[in-house]
Amino acid sequence: MPKIKYEKIIPNKRIHHLIPLEQEIKVDKNLSRSRVYWKCHCTRCRKTFVAREDLIKNGQQQSCGCLGKQLRARWLNRNAGKYES
Repeated sequence: MPKIKYEKIIPNKRIHHLIPLEQEIKVDKNLSRSRVYWKCHCTRCRKTFVAREDLIKNGQQQSCGCLGKQLRARWLNRNAGKYES
């Protein structure tokens, strides 16, 4: 599936499986710059978590992590026994 890039994140508008709720700006002391984070709600597992704005915009963050867990489990079930010696 191709990644969709977003110009602007609008609060309460769904992006993939995320609903951004509110914006937070945090200063990274190691890099001496600020980063924008969003408090998000995952529509798949109903968790609330914080995600970086740039990862949401370029499509790298599509859920809280539950989507990756499900895809890994599906791959393991499908390929069980193929790699045993």
